[in-house]
Amino acid sequence: FFSSRRRHTRCSRDWSSDVCSSDLKLRFQQNNTNGPGQSATRTATGFNYYFGANTVSANTVSAGDAWLLYQAIEGLNIEDLNWGTANASPVTLSFWSYSSIAGTHGIRIANSAQDRSYPVTFSINTANTWQYQTVTIPGDTTGSWFSNNNIGMWVMFPLGVGSSLDGTNNTWQAGGYYPSGVVKPVASSNGSFYLTGVQLEKGTQATSFDWRHYTTELHLCQRYYQKTYDIGTIPASATRLGMIGVSVYGAGSCIYGTMFKTSMRTAPSVIVYDGAGTIGVTSYYQAGAWTDNSGNARAVNPSENGFNYNYGYVTNPWTTGQPVNFHYVASAELNVQN
Repeated sequence: FFSSRRRHTRCSRDWSSDVCSSDLKLRFQQNNTNGPGQSATRTATGFNYYFGANTVSANTVSAGDAWLLYQAIEGLNIEDLNWGTANASPVTLSFWSYSSIAGTHGIRIANSAQDRSYPVTFSINTANTWQYQTVTIPGDTTGSWFSNNNIGMWVMFPLGVGSSLDGTNNTWQAGGYYPSGVVKPVASSNGSFYLTGVQLEKGTQATSFDWRHYTTELHLCQRYYQKTYDIGTIPASATRLGMIGVSVYGAGSCIYGTMFKTSMRTAPSVIVYDGAGTIGVTSYYQAGAWTDNSGNARAVNPSENGFNYNYGYVTNPWTTGQPVNFHYVASAELNVQN
């Protein structure tokens, strides 16, 4: 997560990618090796994880295309920047970058509506080498910048943007524009671009990366995304570890309440699974054996703090006192880039 109140790290699963193009020949990666293709060592950056993309083959970047890696930042986390006022504070973005293409690369900072943008560039001097970068962005004194639980700011790394979206570098401007005169990794065969150690902070100085305790980082992540599955388990996997259990108290459709691990950003979308990974049904244990795909189940009335679990609203095969078990995934992540 990005926070202007202090130095910060970010939840690794929050980074997103987007391709506004019909020509999809791109592969996104989030890995925990020592570096892309083992070409960089851990001591080069001090980080075990990176996020980025590499091309399967060269892509044509048309005039209106935008290929992006981006992070949406919640408005509550940029409230003290005072952007959109005469007291707007600058911010400094620091990160490690790696690309198969040396030269000028770009960043775009934008508001939620993307009608205010600041295109800026940075240089990668040597291809296929991790390089530390710092970029300072002046605060925007105009425009509308949310300071609530909606998107407050976009931080975008374009991988290939069409000419009709080129803006004026190093200046705030009206509209959704990107840096001009930058390389386009997606237009090259085996083109790549990776990031790690990304940090945004208030002021004009980049400080050392803020390594937070794992428990703290997990708690912050759960404001946006929660699941009953273990951390390393993909939702919809066939596993009963971590399932929530309730006891049937009578025939017919029943509702129980479930609390989240921490309050979420907003009322989330919630998906319910049984132990086999099937959506919208439950599992139960009886006479020493598990039965999956048992009766219908859904989440109703979700709020920031929990949801009601409605089972048996179509079919109800259970008897009174029988335990019913399920997994859930709750997502209150910020909207994707349009």
